[in-house]
Amino acid sequence: MSRRHVIDRRLQMLADIRGIMDSIKTLAHMETQRLAPVLPVQQLCVQRVRQMAADFASEHALPALNGRAENPLLIVIGAERGLCGDFNKQMQEALEHLPATAAPRAIVCLGTRLGQKLEGRPGLLAQLSGATIADDVPAVIRQLLERCAALQSEQHLPSLALLY
Repeated sequence: MSRRHVIDRRLQMLADIRGIMDSIKTLAHMETQRLAPVLPVQQLCVQRVRQMAADFASEHALPALNGRAENPLLIVIGAERGLCGDFNKQMQEALEHLPATAAPRAIVCLGTRLGQKLEGRPGLLAQLSGATIADDVPAVIRQLLERCAALQSEQHLPSLALLY
């Protein structure tokens, strides 16, 4: 193949990549525009929940936990589309580098790409798809809660831990 053909193929490939990147940028912009009006309301809700939790804690003393809970059900959250750099790899490495005393015997993975990387890992009880757009979040949370509740009762896991 002549050098000219190689350069033409490379230019076409770069043009294709540019088109893909423009599409991703447009999708991100659309999501940002849809979520912008909701953000102040969400921040107010978070502030009020924190205030209620602080009020509750000030009136009702909670017993201190001594040490870590035994046998937690660990929820590992990864990026669904893989558009967050090496986030899934960081989660996989963080899971592998947990100290032996904190190593979970039960893991639920949220995110298809991270789930594929953790496939076959001892203790992996469930792999769930994550949200791809904001509208998916309530359904994903509902599915995660249902699966975790079922696993906690089946496996007698007294606590939850989160790795994200």
